[in-house]
Amino acid sequence: YSSRLEVVPRVKMRIRSKGGIEQCGPTQNMRKEYEAAHATDLVARRPARVHGLQSAAAAAALNGQFCKLLKKDEESGRWTVELVTGEQKAIKESNLEVSLDIDQEFEVARAMYLIQQLKVGAETGAKLQSREERRPLGEAIVWPKVKGIHPGAMVRLQGLTGAPELNGRRGRCLTFDVEVGRWKVDLGDEQKALRVENLTPAPGEKPPTKVSAEEDKKALVAKGARAATLSPKEAYAESYGWDG
Repeated sequence: YSSRLEVVPRVKMRIRSKGGIEQCGPTQNMRKEYEAAHATDLVARRPARVHGLQSAAAAAALNGQFCKLLKKDEESGRWTVELVTGEQKAIKESNLEVSLDIDQEFEVARAMYLIQQLKVGAETGAKLQSREERRPLGEAIVWPKVKGIHPGAMVRLQGLTGAPELNGRRGRCLTFDVEVGRWKVDLGDEQKALRVENLTPAPGEKPPTKVSAEEDKKALVAKGARAATLSPKEAYAESYGWDG
């Protein structure tokens, strides 16, 4: 019996070392329960954020920086981490924080760093072809060339027929999946994989949160309820901003 009790922690360790619950072919409920239980676990290959460094120089350079955990030195209690720049540092475990939000923020920070590096390369004399033949930020960019749509960009959803209740919701582009040709978009309370034609740039919007997602839902429901009370003529006039 005692030997069987040891199996559970060994299985848990094996799942984590193999990359998480995905190796088990989880159901949606299993995935949600697993993510909730391990939302703040520090494990190798997971994104993290540096905080609480006291040294003036280190605090100025590293506090707030996103990184990826590589390996922990059990003797010193420090993690070797890789910043989005590729530079590696040894950081105490107490100065690292992780969360599901940080997982997403890391991807955005890494993408924005890539964009910045491409801009710097162009400014230092990289020879580019004409805009019709080559993208201003270089051929390394894998997402579609659409003005205002890039990692970190704010958007509004439009033209969705399979999930019309999402039309009008605000979101933030995270990463582009080349294989399926879709953007991973954070809506605040969930993430969706969407085609670029279902996104319209919204540069003046604030990043979505769980609170703002609920507010958007309520506003859209109210808008839909009001539209249902309008005559075709009134609805047409309102769509053009006429109030008379």
